[in-house]
Amino acid sequence: MPHVRPQNKMKAKEFKQKWTAVENNLEPFDSKEIEDLKINEQSKDFLKTGLPSQAAPFLSFGHTDEANLQPANKVWSLPTKFECYKVIGSNGYGDPVCINENDNSVVYLNHDDEFEYVYMNSSVEQLAHFLLIVRDFIENINSSSGSQSTKILNSTIAEMIKIDKIAMNEGSWEDDLRSFIE
Repeated sequence: MPHVRPQNKMKAKEFKQKWTAVENNLEPFDSKEIEDLKINEQSKDFLKTGLPSQAAPFLSFGHTDEANLQPANKVWSLPTKFECYKVIGSNGYGDPVCINENDNSVVYLNHDDEFEYVYMNSSVEQLAHFLLIVRDFIENINSSSGSQSTKILNSTIAEMIKIDKIAMNEGSWEDDLRSFIE
């Protein structure tokens, strides 16, 4: 099923400005490696600008031996059907986070479930936007009283739905947010 692209766009430069205002841990990918990817130019811009080396919820990105834009099938000796997944990072369980070149989406491949694809976001742009939202959410939760937590959670979920409704329906973002207030 093709995914409908979200309308709320953030530019790579804006993301970098907002992210580095608080943290300076962006890890850009090599421009030469990015050029060969079959993804849109906006996603390429984000990869050139960089994604956080570490970000909540338990995500890491950047150019490492495994997260180097290589096809997942080469990194983990998987069947060729995994060639379209280019590795950009990992989650807290050690699952590779990848860009799916077939539809520009960001997924992780659950290594405990035969590398089953788990949807994260519609694009790298939406992933970056979500990382900012989650960072702000955690800061707001940590500085609020318990009675405000539900209000902050609901507001954050509503904001994320505006950015990438599919990710909120198919991904685990809401569960991840809830884990910070439980």
